[in-house]
Amino acid sequence: MSAASERNHSWSLRASLQADATGVLLIVAGRLGTAAAPELRSALDAATSAGGHVRLDLADVDYISSAGLAVLD
Repeated sequence: MSAASERNHSWSLRASLQADATGVLLIVAGRLGTAAAPELRSALDAATSAGGHVRLDLADVDYISSAGLAVLD
């Protein structure tokens, strides 16, 4: 793997939705930097459009920039 692709991978964000009877669990992992903030916004929009309560699991997020925090506000 090249150094450039390692850098891209290390700043990647992964988000997945799990629906249950009470709503949606949005599981986020990786690094939530400025470039990934729009991806989180899209995932949150998908979660809220599913209806019910939205729970957010950030246990596997190892970095959040101010842009990422702004999405959560």
